Amino acid sequence: MSTHENQKVLELAADVLTSQPYQTLTLEKVAEAVDLPYQVLVDTYATMHSLGTAILTYEGSTMRAAQQRAAETTAAPLERLQLAFRLVGRNLAHDSIARAGIRIAAEAADCFPERKINPFRTWEKFVLRNLEEAQNLGHLRPDADINSVAWLFVAAGMGTKDLLGFTGEWADAEERLSTIAAIAINSVRARYDPSPTRVNNENGEQDE
Repeated sequence: MSTHENQKVLELAADVLTSQPYQTLTLEKVAEAVDLPYQVLVDTYATMHSLGTAILTYEGSTMRAAQQRAAETTAAPLERLQLAFRLVGRNLAHDSIARAGIRIAAEAADCFPERKINPFRTWEKFVLRNLEEAQNLGHLRPDADINSVAWLFVAAGMGTKDLLGFTGEWADAEERLSTIAAIAINSVRARYDPSPTRVNNENGEQDE
């Protein structure tokens, strides 16, 4: 199978894994749900574990890409945080494989012990690193407790993600996650923040 064909199979399987728990599925059920010949699926992903691993690997790469793009777009750490959350929301709005990956990570982490899945801790480290940078630059209120803020930041983001999964309103993910990030940032932003930019539109572009 070509890379393109493998991707199509992964997208079809992801549609099922976005809507149903990983632990309840078999390759037979996945193939039947998307009207895919069972042998085609098995030839591509021999086990549910290999299928789940491929989805998790893909989802992880999209999250790292969002963080990297945010870092390359702006040197201002608070704007970088909001942009990263906006870009993750964009991925979730448009990419079924990313949505399937976050569901597997949330509900079936113990099925992949070799990956040591802990999305909360991964994002908490990212947020805390940027808050520490902002604090050192004088962008935060002097009394800001960045450890608590980082926890709240990620908890709010993951809660929003869970709510979107419950309601199915993934089209709103980009705006919802960007808004949550803005609220968290504004709760600790210094009254006079010397940051030169604000993330202000759906493309992650900035006003000077």
